[in-house]
Amino acid sequence: MARGRLILLAALFFAVVFSAGGWLLLRDRKLPRQLAVAGTPPSPGSPGPVLTGRVRPQRMVNVTAPVAGTVSRVLVEVGQDVYAGQLLAELSNGKLAVAQALAKQDAEKANGRERDLASELRAAQVESSKATVASIRAHAALTTAEKEFVRQQVLDREGATPHLAFLRAQDDYQAALANVESLDALAQQARERVPALSRELDAARGDLQDRTGDFAAITTVSEIHAPVDGVIVAQLGKPGEAVNAGQTSLFQIAVNLSLLDVVVGADAKTLAGVRPGAPAIVRIAEAGDVEIPAAVREVGPEGMVIGFDSPSPAIKPGMTALVWLAARPQR
Repeated sequence: MARGRLILLAALFFAVVFSAGGWLLLRDRKLPRQLAVAGTPPSPGSPGPVLTGRVRPQRMVNVTAPVAGTVSRVLVEVGQDVYAGQLLAELSNGKLAVAQALAKQDAEKANGRERDLASELRAAQVESSKATVASIRAHAALTTAEKEFVRQQVLDREGATPHLAFLRAQDDYQAALANVESLDALAQQARERVPALSRELDAARGDLQDRTGDFAAITTVSEIHAPVDGVIVAQLGKPGEAVNAGQTSLFQIAVNLSLLDVVVGADAKTLAGVRPGAPAIVRIAEAGDVEIPAAVREVGPEGMVIGFDSPSPAIKPGMTALVWLAARPQR
């Protein structure tokens, strides 16, 4: 009986020992995965320090103001895709407003002059037609009066008509002759006025075209267009702000978002021995937390720039990234 109890206690002891050993072994197997989730990559080489930085594009194009003025409208926002030639914003220039107003007044005066001359020309054409008709009628009346005057003159010489009838015919003829001369002069003046007004109207129309062109050329609004395809990553000009001609970075457009950088700050100890070209790994939560191969591009006194090829269009400038540098080989 005692021997059976000893065997049972020994069996229980070994069961407990094997259970504890199995639990420790299972914990040790899970530990690398927990470290990986915590941010320690398995490559390249031994894990280095974990750094945090912001994603930015490697290539950016600055969009400047073509003229001095005030930002009146902004039609895009940060993060928006744009295409070459797309209207980004408008500038207004108050100094040109006065010149534009004067040019507009000149154009309106020229337009009024052109309208007046066109009206005068139409009236002159009508007057010339009336004067011509009146002259034709006067010539017909003169012919009739001349015939009657000649007839009465013959009859008066022969004593076949009262002398008063002859005098009356003579007066009618002279009046008809004077009327013809007067109407012919008026008709001639009317005819000459038509081409003169036509030439003046042509000159006025040319002046109107010039004045209108001057007014159109003076614009108080200047448009800013995107020079390239890309994504707006910064907008520095706000509506109502004054800008100078050639002022840089009214907008910044990222070009080719397949090439990105992570800008990180680091202390001198971390930066010691790090050189451009050193391998690194980048992780970005929005990209699925996958390991992205990278390399150091620049090293400065306050940090470094790590470049990588973006594996996903979901990765955008401004996102937060974790960076691991490869451990430096032991000397």
